[in-house]
Amino acid sequence: MIEGYTDARPYVGKDYSNWELSTDRANTARRILEENGVKRDQYLQVRGFSDRNLKHPDKPMDSSNRRENILVAATPEQVAQDVAPQKPQVAPQKPEVTTQNPQIAPEINKK
Repeated sequence: MIEGYTDARPYVGKDYSNWELSTDRANTARRILEENGVKRDQYLQVRGFSDRNLKHPDKPMDSSNRRENILVAATPEQVAQDVAPQKPQVAPQKPEVTTQNPQIAPEINKK
């Protein structure tokens, strides 16, 4: 899910407001992600919030309020795969065990 936000400064333009600006901001982020490999069916929502959820409410005109949030959700199966121990690339080698042949005393030929 991709969310776009603006600061509290009203956008000056005919038929274009902070609502359109925040939505366009989120949609631009979506396009950039798609150009870099994220598939279209991986998005749930692209939405604009205008100035309704300021990052810094005490500074409503601050430019840091202009932002995008990208929320990533994983299915329980994906989470399980991500935290499962990885299989080793190479099978573990068994240590070599060498047995020592006992020394056999030479036979004494008796006549």
